[in-house]
Amino acid sequence: MKKYNCNNTLEYAHEFRRMCKTFRSSRGQKICKGCPLSELPCDILSVASEHIRRVQIWSDAHSEITLTDKQVAIFKALDLIGFRYIAKDSNGAVYAFTERPRKGFEAWGRNGEYFNLKSKYLRAGVFDAISSLVDWSDTEPLCIAEALEQVEANP
Repeated sequence: MKKYNCNNTLEYAHEFRRMCKTFRSSRGQKICKGCPLSELPCDILSVASEHIRRVQIWSDAHSEITLTDKQVAIFKALDLIGFRYIAKDSNGAVYAFTERPRKGFEAWGRNGEYFNLKSKYLRAGVFDAISSLVDWSDTEPLCIAEALEQVEANP
C-alpha cells in the first residue's frame, strides 16, 4: 500500500483528487457531506495548512492499494461469490466477510458469512497473496470493491 506525504505538492494534489472522487455521486456531482474539507474553501487552488492536515489524515486512513494480477484475480473471485471485506485477526488469521465486520478485542466479526483464507478448501497461495494487504493494527477492514476500483482507475 502506498503512503503519501501531503506536504509534497504533487502528492497533495494526487490525494486531494482521489479524496474528492470518493465524495462524488455516480453522475459526478459533488457530495460534500462527510468530506473532510466540507467546511473549508474547496478547490485545488485553495491550499492552507489545515487543508494539508485534513487531506493527510484522510490519506493515511484510506491508503492507495496496488495489487498484483494474482491479488486482483482473488479479489474478483471473492467479490463474485459475495465476499466484500477482508481483515486480519490478532492471531494472524485472515478472513473474508460478506458484511462489514467490526473490530473486537482480538478478532473481527459481525453478522453475516465469513471465510478463513487459509482454508484447506482454497488453492495454495491465496492466504500468502492476500495476507500482506491487511494487518491487525488496521482500524477498518479492507473493502474489496474499493481495492478493485483503485486498480481499475490507476492501471
